[in-house]
Amino acid sequence: MVAQTVAFGNFNAKNVSTREQHWIIGLAVAAVIVLGLAAMATLKADATVESRDLPLEQLESDLDAAYAGDEDVVGRLGQYYLGIVKSRRRANKERLGWYVWARRAVGLSLFVTTTELVFALIARATT
Repeated sequence: MVAQTVAFGNFNAKNVSTREQHWIIGLAVAAVIVLGLAAMATLKADATVESRDLPLEQLESDLDAAYAGDEDVVGRLGQYYLGIVKSRRRANKERLGWYVWARRAVGLSLFVTTTELVFALIARATT
């Protein structure tokens, strides 16, 4: 888009060949599409991911049982904690995967946009 302004705005567009125009517009479209993919991946990375929470009703009854001398409470509390840790690790892994995709898409978008600008400047300089 910047390149199109540089290429088509500062001089007569007829000075840029049809092939050059197609390349500049094609690169611009590619940059917009990749930027859209980066935006989608960023939204997915920031989206909420379901993870487990402490079962409050069971926790309350287990604490009452601990006061009553139930020795198995520690094992149940450990199971609750382990379930939470596993679900949050899974959620973090999913988010990380989307962050990686977003980062790659942003890098590709910057590359395509820069390529578009360079191509437009070359086309402008050679006409």
